[in-house]
Amino acid sequence: MTLKPVFRSLLLTVCASVLVSGCELPVLPKNMTSANDTVVIDLDAIAAALGRDAALREQLSNANQQLGTQVSELAQGLKGKLEAEKEKLGETPSDEAQADFRRLAAQAQLQLRRGQATARQRAQQFQLQLVSKFRAEVVPFAQAIASNQGARVVVMKSTALWFDPSADITQAVIDAMRAAQAGQTPAASQEKSDG
Repeated sequence: MTLKPVFRSLLLTVCASVLVSGCELPVLPKNMTSANDTVVIDLDAIAAALGRDAALREQLSNANQQLGTQVSELAQGLKGKLEAEKEKLGETPSDEAQADFRRLAAQAQLQLRRGQATARQRAQQFQLQLVSKFRAEVVPFAQAIASNQGARVVVMKSTALWFDPSADITQAVIDAMRAAQAGQTPAASQEKSDG
């Protein structure tokens, strides 16, 4: 049993040496600083500045209303079927008929829950699609600005633990997207007047 203290002290020595050697910060060449490698953007701020957040919320709200209507229609249809079956039972239904009705009611409840779950899933998928589409619109602008600054990585502000404010390119992306929108608007209106 003397191995336990020896093993324990050996393990502590190994752990201590790993910690001491692992705590050293890497030395970067002078021409390469980690601050230049990564930039940060805030998608929420970009969406708000461009007025896209309101449009995204409206699209999501409309989709949720449509899905809610579908679930309500499903519930009304199931309720109608159950009421029709209940009328068929009469005033003094047999035990077997009552059991059948309870099974039918349980199936209707299950079908309604599945419909609600499907509606929630579709709403989440639609929201993800909207966000993905917006991100895809932002990527070329963020990539160009990041490349111009010598950065190789663009991260979302919401996922960054800490960053130097000088790494934030959000405003530059907003300005570039606004400029692109302003440049596209006259061309789009000219095409409509030509057509």
